[in-house]
Amino acid sequence: MTHITEGIQEDSLKVLDILLEQYPALITDRSSILLKNFVELISHQQPSKGLVNRDRSQSWILSVNPNRRLTSQQWRLKVLVRLSKFLQALTDGSSRLRESEGLQEQKENPHATSNSIFINWKEHANDQQHIQVYENGGSQPNVSSQFRLRYLVGGLGTVDEGLSSTENLKGFIEIIIPLLIECWIEAVPPQLAASVGNGIEREPLQVMQQVLNIISLLWKLSKQHDETHKLESWLRKNYLIDFKHHFMSNFPYALKEITKQKRKETNKRYLIFTENLIQMIFN
Repeated sequence: MTHITEGIQEDSLKVLDILLEQYPALITDRSSILLKNFVELISHQQPSKGLVNRDRSQSWILSVNPNRRLTSQQWRLKVLVRLSKFLQALTDGSSRLRESEGLQEQKENPHATSNSIFINWKEHANDQQHIQVYENGGSQPNVSSQFRLRYLVGGLGTVDEGLSSTENLKGFIEIIIPLLIECWIEAVPPQLAASVGNGIEREPLQVMQQVLNIISLLWKLSKQHDETHKLESWLRKNYLIDFKHHFMSNFPYALKEITKQKRKETNKRYLIFTENLIQMIFN
């Protein structure tokens, strides 16, 4: 992902797709490394001389590479789609981990009851009944063991807390949300905002959708790992005004479609707000 050659960067995203689909736990345990890679794929750090207080949110700006085969917006869309999938895997992994810990507590409880399996041998002989012998079998097993994938040799067994740490999650939000807002502004520049009712083309609209998906997933993660709701209050305090200004000022948005046969432009209303983001803005 951090290779200097653009083609290798693009291939790395395809490999990432396979891992996210087939074995997400292999990469979610190394979220700190991958999240930094995602940021570096679409942005770069400003020189420290130009910054007075080294604010994390001001140190990263969107990158533009005129030599890349794809346009800047197309490349950012590819990266944002993968980042959204990765954050979804982190969110799902956190939920499964809590369920697994609950199952482990039930197992260790001496008063816990086990469910019996009732077998009809006639149905089983006629292949009408499937018997799951092992508790962790099947297409979606509930693994309640303490087994974890081994870490890199140089890691000395240290655990990568990633976004499960409130401090790490806050630090990542400080970097990524300003970049996401920049992506949104690039998709709907201020000069076009007034005429947004005429419709937005599909590619910029897809970028806007991914921006909202990522913010929504970060909101979910903050609610999962922040029992005191301090991070929730911090999010509203620092970003609520920006969200209302950029996201809600021209809501709802319309998709501009051009019919190939008649070359007529048609607008379709395209509501791209998610429930969690609406809850964040108005609660």
